[in-house]
Amino acid sequence: MMSLLPLILAAGLLGATNLQARTPPPQEDYGPSANFTYAQDASPPSELLKLWYAQPATDWTEALPIGNGRLGAMVYGGIEREHLQLNEDTLWSGGPHCYDNPEAYGHLATVRELLERGEYAKAEATAEKMLGIPKYQQAYMPLGDLFLDFPKGKEPSDYRRELDLENAVSTVIYRIGETRFTRQVFASHPDQAIVIRIECDTPGRITFELSMTSPHDFQSRRAADDMLRMTGRVGPRTGEGASGARRLIGPWEGEGMEFAAQVKVEADGGTVAVQADKISVRDADAVTGDNSTFNNETEYPIILESTASGNTVVSLGPVTNRGMNNKVTADE
Repeated sequence: MMSLLPLILAAGLLGATNLQARTPPPQEDYGPSANFTYAQDASPPSELLKLWYAQPATDWTEALPIGNGRLGAMVYGGIEREHLQLNEDTLWSGGPHCYDNPEAYGHLATVRELLERGEYAKAEATAEKMLGIPKYQQAYMPLGDLFLDFPKGKEPSDYRRELDLENAVSTVIYRIGETRFTRQVFASHPDQAIVIRIECDTPGRITFELSMTSPHDFQSRRAADDMLRMTGRVGPRTGEGASGARRLIGPWEGEGMEFAAQVKVEADGGTVAVQADKISVRDADAVTGDNSTFNNETEYPIILESTASGNTVVSLGPVTNRGMNNKVTADE
């Protein structure tokens, strides 16, 4: 799992739209089982450690974060389209570069003199000549997006999406007619994996198409009978026309980092087929998959219930047990 503090901070900010300007917050904001009367040594109700919502996210800031410190995803919780925005911490703009400024030292005495005379604005302007070349740094890049497109059906009911802060599991539950669908997403640190499990309580009702895209130049293609692979490269950046915080991202004219992501889907029942740039699942009882990502220097798995060793996908049975029990232990 990702470190506890960053997860709580991120989740708390995401939940602020439901909780702001309410002191004390009403009980229904925390769910029907909330209880605000605690004994001195009693633990608070588990529902208070969950952020939950009665509708899918429409914006990135409404999606729920999961991650393990290196791999991350924002889970939107859609009904007809599930969306996971994926990150991997080594994917940046730019490339290897020396930022040394050989003229920096020559400005140091001038900056000190200006500071002694109290001419702070001039000192700051002169100090900028001591910064690296270029003076702005590169930026962390999003890896891409994973989509699960489900068929349109009857109006859904009993919808709920939540982030369990105690176990770091994102869950989506809803009904279509009498059928109850459940999706769980979590990140495992021991297995360096993001895991998704899709279930329903009626056999043969899970049907969807899986695809991957990226904001960078990319291509998705069949890698095996049950595997889809996306490859791409971060492009150059001129910095021209940028506004706001984007003005602070350094330009880069050379080739950017290469990256890849691959998804392997395993279904209980039904059929799985790769068609061009999509994986189609039909009439399954339950589904798991494997999404691995790596850049041009090191291979890293981002998994949906298995992982990659080199270019060979291997099964991870313990991930299934850990994921379905909502537990991750350091010795597994």
